[in-house]
Amino acid sequence: MQTFQSMHGSPDIAVSDECPTNEIRLKLDRIHVGTSFSIIREEINQAVERQQAAGVAAWTASKRLEAVRFAEWYHHENQAEYRHAMANSA
Repeated sequence: MQTFQSMHGSPDIAVSDECPTNEIRLKLDRIHVGTSFSIIREEINQAVERQQAAGVAAWTASKRLEAVRFAEWYHHENQAEYRHAMANSA
């Protein structure tokens, strides 16, 4: 089990060791913080589908949901970090 602590007051999140958190974080670090959560979900689901089509990984429905849940949490953290940086840059 992996546990991630929020730096901005959101609830912490725990995900299984099978959740590809590093890959998700790398992907989301390249996505604009203003991107909608529906696009984030779509990006993760498309990545899962590409991996499954390539035979790289077997994804159960629960593993996919966990990856999307972590991606949404991480994107929210990125948005909070941006707001914090902008509020303190003046």
